[in-house]
Amino acid sequence: MAWSSFEHVLAAGSNGVAELFSMVSPNLFQIRVIDNTSGEKTAIGSGFQIDAKGTVATNFHVISTMVLEPGKYHLEYAQEDGKTGELDIIAFDIARDLALVKLENPGAHSLELDLEPLINGEALYAVGNPRDLGQSIVPGSYNGLVEGSFYEKLLFTGSLNPGMSGGPAINEAGRVVGVNVSTAGNQISFLIPAVYLDKLVRRSGEAGWGDTMQRVEEQLITDQNVKYSTLFRDEWVTQEFGRARVLVPPGNYFRCWGNTYDDPERPYTITNRLCESQDEIFISPSLTTGHIDLQFMIVASEELNPIRFSGFFGTRFSSMTTRNKAEENDVANYKCHQDYVKKPTGKANDSRGLWRSVFCARRYKKYPMLHDVLFSASYISGENEGFSTHFALSGVTQSNAKQFLDRFIRTNRWD
Repeated sequence: MAWSSFEHVLAAGSNGVAELFSMVSPNLFQIRVIDNTSGEKTAIGSGFQIDAKGTVATNFHVISTMVLEPGKYHLEYAQEDGKTGELDIIAFDIARDLALVKLENPGAHSLELDLEPLINGEALYAVGNPRDLGQSIVPGSYNGLVEGSFYEKLLFTGSLNPGMSGGPAINEAGRVVGVNVSTAGNQISFLIPAVYLDKLVRRSGEAGWGDTMQRVEEQLITDQNVKYSTLFRDEWVTQEFGRARVLVPPGNYFRCWGNTYDDPERPYTITNRLCESQDEIFISPSLTTGHIDLQFMIVASEELNPIRFSGFFGTRFSSMTTRNKAEENDVANYKCHQDYVKKPTGKANDSRGLWRSVFCARRYKKYPMLHDVLFSASYISGENEGFSTHFALSGVTQSNAKQFLDRFIRTNRWD
């Protein structure tokens, strides 16, 4: 393909998008995960050729079932002209949701990556095969990087639909600036920057890609080590929350929400503060990971007697869970330990009151170094007022969970 010909596209006015699409479409593929027993597709997505060797880029979540159960599935591609063929997995980056596969018969052309910074408002076009309906192009624009994310993503104001995952997002020069990954609806979609695809291509020649299950666990451990080392890098600070001092989530990776439930028909008030990390890692259709959730709650009542208040507060305390999706074949059962401890209130020479704490953990069956972890601690004062703290971590090693727990306990207090 003569890339200088895109100058003609830019000069073509309203016909430019159509001509751009016709130039790009020979490099586009529908990616199909085929069930070996039924012979039918079990998952679909999009992909695009990026070099003369037949390397095709797509999303990890498109081919994840093939990665995790290679004996049950195989990969195929289909082009708009009806041509089909087999695909082999080359490499993947599970945290960035990227994958590389290889064509058995490479095409003559490929798409080029553009690694230059984008300009807010710049016109972009997402291309893919939405809902198995055929190749489509969706116009939109670049609106900066997504804020509050561990993983750099491009904010695209255009509609991505199921099946377009893994397709290219191109600029008006026809070069790939990102990879379609997900949507939040209402013209809010997300792209993986092309720079991370370029990095994966450069790493794809490394040895060891054959043992995909081991690669999955290694990548998950590496990712969460980087994430938690970032969180542990600085001193944790607190802010007022009623009579408590509670953790301000470290870094800019969390969104916090708060509310007070004070229905006059109820004999209590509940004040909540919830902070959630904004990212998750897709491992399989039944398992996601990578969440960090923090919750702080104050319950108060002037009407309930101490026994009734204690019972009501206990029901609120026991409702903790993790946010990630997991099924029985993914994780073991939780194992929990409960304790009652004296914890300083923050006032000099004052350590009154017992804190009830519960720590729970469950391991990942296929990735035994990783766990989901829950922790809650609660305290009831003599004035029928209770305070509880809670965190939930998914996909964390024992060492990082312990360090997070130690800091969390030291940081939060009730005055």
